[in-house]
Amino acid sequence: MNTHTELLTYLAGLTRCQRYLELGVHDGGNFLAVPSPYKLGVDIAPNPRVADVLKMSTDAFFENQAAKVAPFDLIFIDADHVGSQVARDLTSAIDVLNPQNPYACIVLHDCSPRTASEASPTVQPRGAWCGTVWQAWVNLRASEHAPWARVIDFDYGCGVVLPGVYDLRPWDPEEKLTPGQAFTLPFEWLDRHRDRALGLLPFDLFLRELGSMHVEEGYPGDVGRFGTGSRRALLGHDASRE
Repeated sequence: MNTHTELLTYLAGLTRCQRYLELGVHDGGNFLAVPSPYKLGVDIAPNPRVADVLKMSTDAFFENQAAKVAPFDLIFIDADHVGSQVARDLTSAIDVLNPQNPYACIVLHDCSPRTASEASPTVQPRGAWCGTVWQAWVNLRASEHAPWARVIDFDYGCGVVLPGVYDLRPWDPEEKLTPGQAFTLPFEWLDRHRDRALGLLPFDLFLRELGSMHVEEGYPGDVGRFGTGSRRALLGHDASRE
């Protein structure tokens, strides 16, 4: 396994996914490949040959449409790559996850840029571009009651969040970050703290850590479930929409 599409296919099976949401559909290749009886995409410039994709911004979707079509078992975020916008998308995505599915999760692409160019705040004309997605991820992991969140070390970093699960082995940064401080950090900071700040793992260790949370019934164990009303507070960052 080495692509986000393969990861999402695996997680669709793990979550017994019946409803899938993709933010940032692009050409539709990934959207079409993920197995789920119901799928919905959101993109500002969708491929007209791909059905079931709403042409709108993620802000507009969550403000006007999300409540009508929620909940979802699996959500993939690969839309705007500016950290503050990613944080808003993540906050809103948490609110539309299926509260009855203990494995319901969110996947973020491009969490681990390899170079300063890939991590540039502006779109690069050539080569890969991850933007500042990593800042939203660090902000999440630095929050006081951070959910279980790990980045799998392939395909520019695929972050997996279980918003309803406390992280029993949370990241404890040497220098505490204040709420929102992550959005001011430079790429050089990420390069120095990458493994611990991102929770970076190879896929086999990701599976091992995920498996350690299971109990006999096949659900996460005593790791702190939350109802939908309290999930938003887990981010530790006020990313609410005006």
